[in-house]
Amino acid sequence: MAAGGWSDGTRCVQETGVAGHMRLGIIAVVLLALARSAHAATIDFTFTETDGLGSVTAEGTLTAEPLGGDAWLATAGTATVSGAYVSGLFTLTPNPDAPGAAYSPSGMFIYDNQAFPGQAPELDVDGLLFAQGGTELNLWGNGSDTPYSFYEWPGPNGYFAVTGTFADGLDPSVPEPMSAALFAAGVAGLAAARLRRRS
Repeated sequence: MAAGGWSDGTRCVQETGVAGHMRLGIIAVVLLALARSAHAATIDFTFTETDGLGSVTAEGTLTAEPLGGDAWLATAGTATVSGAYVSGLFTLTPNPDAPGAAYSPSGMFIYDNQAFPGQAPELDVDGLLFAQGGTELNLWGNGSDTPYSFYEWPGPNGYFAVTGTFADGLDPSVPEPMSAALFAAGVAGLAAARLRRRS
């Protein structure tokens, strides 16, 4: 029987070690990508001013990865702000020192970009940092029984500040890490069975 030929109606496939290793490498890369995306989640949030000074709101969406427990690290996102000194679309400033806290580019704020969906408080004392042009916006929690703080800098007097409520939650359309991990394990099992059958 010649390599790669037919014998008794069955084709014999002989793979070199390099081809087999390439296939395993491709499978590993796919599984790694699945595992990484399985951990990402979408968090929607709303801030509403309660000071009675106006009607400041900030609504947005964050892409976040789990840190363990109830903590999530926001890695990307936007906030649409209205009623503040600077309104419009703000973009999340990535945290270079995650999961620890970092100084904002201006040095005005300390932030960590952590959220705790469904917990009290839903933001810690460092909170989230957004930017639009040269304006920074920091949203943070002051504890479970006190309002959340909204600070823009620079503002008319150096800063613009109000307090209010904050609510967030995980987007239910994003698969939970455990179900995605089970899916990845199933794909790995199928790939291993196929490789075993061919050898």
